Amino acid sequence: MPREKVSACTGRKPAERRPTLGGGNCALRRKLSPAQTAVLRYTAAGFSAKEIARARCCGTRTIETHVERIRGKLGAVTKAHAVDLAWRAGILP
Repeated sequence: MPREKVSACTGRKPAERRPTLGGGNCALRRKLSPAQTAVLRYTAAGFSAKEIARARCCGTRTIETHVERIRGKLGAVTKAHAVDLAWRAGILP
């Protein structure tokens, strides 16, 4: 009986994956640092840069820089676009 393939990155079978863009979700996930992933999760939840900065004990400008770099790495035009791309890639639940 053949074994089913399971993605090492997501632990899901290929049919269970969300639609991906470009290089797939593993490549996008590796591009983001843990801090950038956390900021992206806060952004997806609707927090402002000021609220995220307060929660992460850093400056607002640091959060804005994280968001700029996230957008660049994902190829997004806006924060909302970055959240959408991350969701489609499986980075966000």
